[in-house]
Amino acid sequence: MHGSDELIIVALRQDLLEALNQLEEGLRVSIKQLSSFDKYKQEILLGHLDWSPMHKDPLFWRDNINNFEENDFQIIRVLITVLETSGDQRTLAVACYDLSQFIQYHTAGRIIASDLKAKERVMKLLNHENAEVTKNALLCIQRLFLGAKYASFLQV
Repeated sequence: MHGSDELIIVALRQDLLEALNQLEEGLRVSIKQLSSFDKYKQEILLGHLDWSPMHKDPLFWRDNINNFEENDFQIIRVLITVLETSGDQRTLAVACYDLSQFIQYHTAGRIIASDLKAKERVMKLLNHENAEVTKNALLCIQRLFLGAKYASFLQV
């Protein structure tokens, strides 16, 4: 082999190694996103919600918002059911917050939540005895009425 051939082979190996490293990093990110949504989904389906980091993480919502469309918005339907059936104050507060996040991040979130009768369920929580529940119910109602464009400035 000539010196120029060896340089080409070294350069190709470096390019290949770089491409494999990028692929590995991409897979790591995808697995992390998938596993965080799977964990979120499991929490919702069990019906006992807590303030785990993914609830408040804007990246989680941006990266996973389309996953909420699975099974005809099953997760949103369960969240709305939780609002009516749960007696746990923290679960109610987190469910209201998550619904408000869905409304904010999904392009049709406001329409979907309205079609699924979320407003009626959340309105009942505006007079809840727990301030955290009331605050998150109010945030959700504001986003339902104003939509993401005008309600994005609202912070909890």
